[in-house]
Amino acid sequence: MPISTDVPVCIGPYVTERLVGRGAMAAVYLCRAPGGEPVAVKWMDLCLPGAGPQDGSFTPPLLARFEREVRALSKLNHPNVVRYRGHGLWHGRPYLVMDHVEGSDLRVYTDKLAQRPPAERYARARTIGQSLCEAAGALHAVGLVHRDIKPGNVLVDPDGRVVLSDLGVVKDLQETKQTLVGVVVGTIAYAAPEQLEGGEVDPRTDLYGIGATLYVLLTGHRPFEGQGRLPGQSVPPPSRWDPELPADLEAVVLRLMAPQPSARFPDAQAAAAALARPKGGGGGLTLAGRGKIVRRVTECLNRAESGRGSVIIQVGGPMGVGRSWLAGVVRAAGSRRGLTVVEPGDDAAAKVAVARAAAQPGIVVLTQAPVQVPPGLALCRAILEPLSVADVRRTVVAAAPLTDAPAHQAERLHRWTGGLPALLTPLLQAHTHGARLELPPDPALGPAVDHYLTGLDLDTVEVLGALAALGGPADLHTIEAVARLPPELSLAQLQSRGMVREVDGLYSLTAEQFALAGWARQADPEGLRQRAAVAAGDRPKAAVGPSPEDIALSGHLAKALHAARRGVADAQARGDRGAEGLALCSRGQVQLDVGLFEAARRSLADASALAKASGNTTLGRQAHVMRSRAQLHGLDSRQPRARASAAAALDRVVPLASGADQRRSAQDAQIFAAWA
Repeated sequence: MPISTDVPVCIGPYVTERLVGRGAMAAVYLCRAPGGEPVAVKWMDLCLPGAGPQDGSFTPPLLARFEREVRALSKLNHPNVVRYRGHGLWHGRPYLVMDHVEGSDLRVYTDKLAQRPPAERYARARTIGQSLCEAAGALHAVGLVHRDIKPGNVLVDPDGRVVLSDLGVVKDLQETKQTLVGVVVGTIAYAAPEQLEGGEVDPRTDLYGIGATLYVLLTGHRPFEGQGRLPGQSVPPPSRWDPELPADLEAVVLRLMAPQPSARFPDAQAAAAALARPKGGGGGLTLAGRGKIVRRVTECLNRAESGRGSVIIQVGGPMGVGRSWLAGVVRAAGSRRGLTVVEPGDDAAAKVAVARAAAQPGIVVLTQAPVQVPPGLALCRAILEPLSVADVRRTVVAAAPLTDAPAHQAERLHRWTGGLPALLTPLLQAHTHGARLELPPDPALGPAVDHYLTGLDLDTVEVLGALAALGGPADLHTIEAVARLPPELSLAQLQSRGMVREVDGLYSLTAEQFALAGWARQADPEGLRQRAAVAAGDRPKAAVGPSPEDIALSGHLAKALHAARRGVADAQARGDRGAEGLALCSRGQVQLDVGLFEAARRSLADASALAKASGNTTLGRQAHVMRSRAQLHGLDSRQPRARASAAAALDRVVPLASGADQRRSAQDAQIFAAWA
């Protein structure tokens, strides 16, 4: 029976903040360690009927299970297994201290993932499966078998890191004690046949649990849902629930769940390798932040397919941002729908194609040229932009889920590449090994950078070097003083290639790799450096964006929004990530105030990513709160993803509300407002 349903003030030296969850044998609390860091404390919760709370008379099986989990965790140190911090007794009851993992378990994550596009769901399932195989492999390497891998025992943190928890029924293969006949250890829906039949378990038993977990993640259904489970019975194919499921991914799940252990993969490492994207299969690297533009294009194709008229899809964006990728998406989707996709090569051909589309339904004109749209035709502008720092972090987590400090690595990758896929993708592919991204200390110049510089004349290369030497935002006068030539035409060419950004008449480079390339091609780099040093005294002073408090008091939201945008651009140009995070938070606040909820979410997602990269918990907390407010304000209950979006917003803000009633700060008032 439960000893107490109250939240204790403390458990040993750990100050309790809130109850996280309660199971059959223990409750888990979010606590603060003596050093102030958050930890999860699991405190044994049951005793023999009639026993007092102080006598420690716990049922032997439950006490043995608790002690087994303590011993198992103390043997492990792996990023995909919840980390052991310590254990002890409090009021005669044992407790276990572990790292606190923010986020949700895989049951909640499955509901959210079900709302994502199929390609994203399949890619994420592969990486989650690989992470679980890595975690299981770490247990197996020290002679342990988990025996209860299921969605409820898998945590997903805000960075997408997968963490296996609850080692309460772990089996030490060196122990000779056998499981009693008729006693099932584990959860029946996810248990391997040998567990149900009281047979011998080994590492392949955990592979079955991983397969069953992936089955639920991919289909939303338990493996034997709605039917009895017979000895030796094979699981129904997951494609029964999802006909589009890739054949190779389904084959891996079915092999993981083979009734006979000998038919499964020989070990977790082999299973992880099988879950990798097939080489040559067209999977490639999936970049985050592309869903919105794909949905927009899909809506246009739906219009053409329904017979409501032909459409024009105008693709735009700087060089290297993925225009060819989007054209491929349109061609493939149009082919599947039986539509004619026309890609004119120049302005004259575009006019002819538009005229044909106006006269004949079912034509999709895919062009980069500006065109006149006749009545009856729909125009879809698909303007691609570089990936934000938050998009790069999501991409890193999806492509390399075992990366240490993914937020920090993503910030470096974004700084080097400016978020341009043409630069980012080869770096990510070259330095990802075994699902881990390991960037070198300094960015290397590859063929992708050379492609950007191909065709530039000497004057433009000189202007590029001047911007590299100045190292921050500069006006035309300053650039001309350093380059010693009029820079207007050169800057326009660099801007069209995505190498330079301009805000309020100030120019700066978008990526560190362009600065390195500019230096490498200078005939007189030392002279350039000296002229830049002389001109530096006349450069405009940098300004940080206004704080949210200043904005709230000003009452001039249009001016405040402009100032906040200027602050972001200036910080980006100077490479000051701390100032950029603050300015992004300021911009998000103004966007919230004027009702630009989607724009606010993007600004605050970037602020959150930079806060994680720099370890600025105060900024991260503020960005989380405002981001959840933006998400909740922008919800449309008529949309199918509304409930999942609301759940994601509350996932961010509810943990922050813990202990806020003691602090009573202005930010905590925002927390409670969002929570309400």
